[in-house]
Amino acid sequence: MKVLADEAHGTHLYFGKGLPVNAMAAGADMAAVSMHKSGGSLTQSSMLLLNKGMNQDYVRQIINLTQTTSASYLLLSSLDISRRNLALRGEESFGKVIQMAEYARNEINSIGGYYAYGKDLVNGTSVYDFDVTKLSVYTLGIGLAGIEVYDLLRDEYDIQIEFGDICNILAYISIGDRIQDIERLVGALADIERLYRKDKTGMLTGEYISPKVECSPQKAFMPGKFHSLLNRRQERSAVNLLCVIRRVSRSWRQGSDHPGDSGVHSLCKGKRMFHAGNRRPEDRTADGFSINCSRCGRTSGGRKWNFGIRSFIRKM
Repeated sequence: MKVLADEAHGTHLYFGKGLPVNAMAAGADMAAVSMHKSGGSLTQSSMLLLNKGMNQDYVRQIINLTQTTSASYLLLSSLDISRRNLALRGEESFGKVIQMAEYARNEINSIGGYYAYGKDLVNGTSVYDFDVTKLSVYTLGIGLAGIEVYDLLRDEYDIQIEFGDICNILAYISIGDRIQDIERLVGALADIERLYRKDKTGMLTGEYISPKVECSPQKAFMPGKFHSLLNRRQERSAVNLLCVIRRVSRSWRQGSDHPGDSGVHSLCKGKRMFHAGNRRPEDRTADGFSINCSRCGRTSGGRKWNFGIRSFIRKM
C-alpha cells in the first residue's frame, strides 16, 4: 500500500526549523503540496512530491492520462521561481514568519479574553506537535463566536483572514506578510475586544451535526433526478448542490430568539437533506430562498439573506 499525504498547507515544513515533520521525512510515498498557500507561487499551482521507491516515469504516465496536455506555463514558471526563492532564502523567510507569528501570539494573549494557541498544547499524546506559523485564536472568551470576529475583521477593518468557526479564527501568516500587517491585525482584535465584547454566558462551545448517509455518492448521482425547491415536508438525499448554504447572524447563544441562525452547512452526494428543529425556509423565489426564524417569523439577524440555491435531489 502506498501512502499519499495531503500536505496542502505544509510547504514551509521543508524549510523551517522547529516546525512539525514534513511528509517526505515521515516516510510518505507521495505528497501533494500546494505551493501557492505558503510557498509564494500563483494560486492553483502545486507540486506532487515523490519519495524513494516511487517510479517517476510510471507516475508521470498515469498523470498524463487524466491531466491536460496544455498546462499553464504561467503557473509552471511561478512554481519554478518560488522553488528557487525557497531553496535560496526559504529558511530565512520562514524564520521571519515564525517570529511574526510568535509576536502576534504574545500580543493577542496580552489583550485579554482571547487565547492564541501555541506550543503549550503539545502533550506527546493527543497533540503531537504544533505549527507555530498558524495563528489560531479562541474567541469565546470575549463573548463572540469566531465567525463574528471574522466578519468584523473583514467588514469593519478590511482584514481578510483564513476562516472563522463557532469558537476560533485562523490567520494565515506567510512570507508575503510584514510586521505592519501583524500590528494591524493585533490592533483590530484589541479594538473588537473593547467595542464589541459581550457576556459569554450561554455561548456554544461546539456544534456537530451527524450526517445520515443514505447511499453512496455514485448511487446518488447515477439514478434519475429532478429539480425541486426545498420545503419543510420534503426529505431527499442530495445529488448535486450548486451552492453552500451559509447562514450569517449575530445571534450565537443557546436559548436566544434565533437559535437556528448559526453555522456553515454543506451537503455531499448521498446525504439526507432535512429541516431540523426551528429552521425552515420561507419567502421562496424562483432562484433561492431566505431563512426565517420559525418562532417570530423574522429573517436571520433582522435581515433577509438570499442564497440563489438550486438543488438536484432524488426520491427516497
